[in-house]
Amino acid sequence: MNKKEKKVQKALGPLEIAVLERQKNMKICIKCKKLKALTEFYLIRSNKDKLQNYCKDCSNLIHKIHNATPEAKKKRSILNKKLKNNSMYKAKEKASHYKRKYKMDLEQYNQMLKEQNGVCKICGKPEIHLNNWTGKVRPLSVDHCHATGKVRGLLCHTCNLGLGNFKDNSELLRKGAKYLEEL
Repeated sequence: MNKKEKKVQKALGPLEIAVLERQKNMKICIKCKKLKALTEFYLIRSNKDKLQNYCKDCSNLIHKIHNATPEAKKKRSILNKKLKNNSMYKAKEKASHYKRKYKMDLEQYNQMLKEQNGVCKICGKPEIHLNNWTGKVRPLSVDHCHATGKVRGLLCHTCNLGLGNFKDNSELLRKGAKYLEEL
């Protein structure tokens, strides 16, 4: 940053700086307080402007310092152990997910799957969609009422998306079915 930019930065208030940032495609790093080009910031989905608040230099420095701490080393060690026992870790993670989100354990899920003969409760077909990361067939989705949290059954990805797109509204689904029958 040249002397002129530093002088302008000191003279202006936060609102004026924000306007200036937008006009020049610039942003101020909250760590080093320098006005930098947007390309000097890493992308991050959670921020409104989709950019990190720290510039790349400050971000790299923060990560370098953080990763050297004993706590970070311990976390990496635990993660490596979990990855080594991958199948056991995945089963525990899956069980935890069902318990947390649907108030049901893995045994209840497996019981429902057995009662439905491993197929979708709506279309009666097995799941065919693949998990994007593993390339394996997805498990059937747990369908539940979003208002009460009550589990209704296990659905394939397509049927689950269909219900979701109709906002779980039975009247809207009936209208959709009537519309299809008219054609």
